[in-house]
Amino acid sequence: MKKGQLLISILIVLGSINSACATNASGPRPPLAFEIPDTELPLSANGPYEYSKIYKLDYIDPQRDNREVSISIYYPSIDDQPDKRGAPFPLIINDHKMANKFGPHLASHGFVVVGIKRIDTGPWDESLINQPLDYVFVLNQLAENPPEDLKGIIDTNHVGVWGYSFGGRNSLFLTGARVDPNYYLNLCKNPENSEIDYEESTIKSMCGPYENWDEFIQTAGQELVEGEDGLWNPITDQRILALIPMSGKGEWLFGQKGLAAADKAIMITAGTNEGTRYEEGYRIFEELGSSRKLFISFIEQGHMMINSQRPNDQMSHLAIAFFSYYLKGKEEYSQYFSEDYVSQIEGLAWGWYE
Repeated sequence: MKKGQLLISILIVLGSINSACATNASGPRPPLAFEIPDTELPLSANGPYEYSKIYKLDYIDPQRDNREVSISIYYPSIDDQPDKRGAPFPLIINDHKMANKFGPHLASHGFVVVGIKRIDTGPWDESLINQPLDYVFVLNQLAENPPEDLKGIIDTNHVGVWGYSFGGRNSLFLTGARVDPNYYLNLCKNPENSEIDYEESTIKSMCGPYENWDEFIQTAGQELVEGEDGLWNPITDQRILALIPMSGKGEWLFGQKGLAAADKAIMITAGTNEGTRYEEGYRIFEELGSSRKLFISFIEQGHMMINSQRPNDQMSHLAIAFFSYYLKGKEEYSQYFSEDYVSQIEGLAWGWYE
């Protein structure tokens, strides 16, 4: 699903943490060693790499009415230059808020982290389609036209996606799940049939596309909406291997049939005090077709837990473990997001929490 070509202007500003380490730029280098601390959340500790940031890269997608897509990039570096020890590094694509919050930590563990700008709201309108397409578009651009300084640094064949709230919804699209229009339209027509008791305002928001359905499917385009069995074709890419949708929504769009098409490694998380969002997150988890899925509850945490230190440390630990296992093949990291391990961490629970 290739969309568009690299545009014009690239504004690169490097913001780096200086390092006293020396490097030899010739030839491949083994990754830096990370000595795992003997602590409750060992992977919440910074990794062995320093990092730099490209603050702004601008693209235009001519296949979507010249839609502007801008990104920032965090990457392992040394002395203001990409650190080639262990390169290429797997790519993690987020919205810019998640990238700014967790990008430095992920980069310190040997990942390249991209944040897509101007997708910091999640209305139920054409954004439902355009935002997931932005992720695929950015992946194609970085694979085909990476920044000159990052050539050979980004591994675009091993890609993860990490999203929170509306970003969790975007992540859900990218799992390979497929929109089930009949399921969605029937629920918006008869919301009393929902097994989750949503507030009227939430239903009104989720049914925005229902009220303007013809415009919505026109935005999506025939290539997407004309799938088999009445389902839409998925918005994803085979290079996306692992995803962490956190506190997201979207079950009404996919239903059981659409979610059954998800086939990637997926870690669903939600706070037990998030009300219907927690209920929906677990329902999504149950309906996902992937055999590599897990659900982790953040006990007594609400939707704004993203701004609290303890949940942030837990998220960082889980993300490093999950992405290192699925994108780097580090089998020893699987223990750090296993049922046995998660069940021992105060404030977390494996699966549904009563």
